[in-house]
Amino acid sequence: MQQIEDTEITALNGTPEETTMKILNRARSWMKSRQTAQELANLSNETLADIGLTRFDIDNVARGLRTR
Repeated sequence: MQQIEDTEITALNGTPEETTMKILNRARSWMKSRQTAQELANLSNETLADIGLTRFDIDNVARGLRTR
């Protein structure tokens, strides 16, 4: 548990401007992931199958974790 907390703290070290930019970039990335997931979730099962996905793939695709 302590290792995770130390990593998070280290990731935010820097000037206040750098820290702010890192937080904003993480928020933007999260928002893009959620938008992608929502758009994919709105597709029919048939459309998802046409592009080679299933509903179980949506979160991984949205987070950029799925590779072809």
